[in-house]
Amino acid sequence: MNAMNAIDSPHQDRYPGGYQWFDADTVVQLQARAPVATASIAESDFVLSTGLAMGAYNFETYSPPLNLFLLFAETRDTKEDIKRFADGYGLLGLNDSEGAVVLAIEPEKGVVGTGEMLSAWRRELCEMRRAVRLWSALREAQSGDVTVLSEHIRWPRNDLVYYDSHPDRPIPPETRLLGILGPYQKVRTDDKTDDLRTFAVIASKTHNPEWLRCFRVDDCLMPAKYYLQRNVNQQLKTRVSPQLLGNVRRNRPDTLALFFVPQSLLGLMWLQLAEAVNGNRGYRQCSACKTWMVISPEGSGQRSSRFTCSNACRMKVYYGRIVEAQRLAQQGRSIPEIAQRLNTTHEKVRGWIERRIRPAGGGSRNQRSKPLIAS
Repeated sequence: MNAMNAIDSPHQDRYPGGYQWFDADTVVQLQARAPVATASIAESDFVLSTGLAMGAYNFETYSPPLNLFLLFAETRDTKEDIKRFADGYGLLGLNDSEGAVVLAIEPEKGVVGTGEMLSAWRRELCEMRRAVRLWSALREAQSGDVTVLSEHIRWPRNDLVYYDSHPDRPIPPETRLLGILGPYQKVRTDDKTDDLRTFAVIASKTHNPEWLRCFRVDDCLMPAKYYLQRNVNQQLKTRVSPQLLGNVRRNRPDTLALFFVPQSLLGLMWLQLAEAVNGNRGYRQCSACKTWMVISPEGSGQRSSRFTCSNACRMKVYYGRIVEAQRLAQQGRSIPEIAQRLNTTHEKVRGWIERRIRPAGGGSRNQRSKPLIAS
């Protein structure tokens, strides 16, 4: 047994009635009359809340999916998509300094409720999205393809390596990163308030110089690992705590074990990412719909040999291979060439080419092809 188990009691709470947005005008007016001090909110911001007084509603408990951090990273930062995520999984569990606010539900009676600012959700989505993108690029690099990772991790000279969150865009003239003004800079990339480009010096003569001795110039793997490690640790610092608890998970409540315990939904998702980075759990995107699947050595996810998330997606991929084989054959490609390209046998390719998919609108019984059956 590992000295530290991963996640204990991963159950989370959500409000079954769903959440709603409060615009800034209403919130600011309510705050001005509220008897409780609240975080400030910009006029252009919104607050996501149950709209009910604290203690006036009951939560329901659920078990979050093992790939929730990936679902969160793929959530668009629109009000509709954020609300949909919250309705399914609950609020992030932010504190006052992170974007939680108090709402005066009935100011004259001193009845208050709580909520989380839209700007805070967008910030946390951005942070998770960048971390997942870097982790994904690291996985590709470890498999031999460093194309994406080498765009995010740059070596402009032998004594400087830095991270760029938006390598597809030109470096803005206002940034002085290469002059080493500081180890961390954010530069606005367009009119979106939440779209901030991050430059982070990973190591230089004045910032983490000891790491330069560990890195190999022009290598992007080690600097990326260090930067991702630093970011994940920063997120875990106040959101996850080690606790000594009864080992109920292994049916040994009389013995104690050390667990990581997330303090919020956001902490749980960062802990899931930490487990993924550590290799405790594997993930793979469905070949058809690109949904992330959990590939777990402990058997809690999909089989390691499975590349689709459902039978429907499996058949979609299978039909796609048949269509591609027929298309290549029409281009004059040989059966061995098609088989090599689709990573299958000559016999399967020959059968795919000879099959004909039934035309739309049907036809006579004799014109119908035999059904396509996945082998």
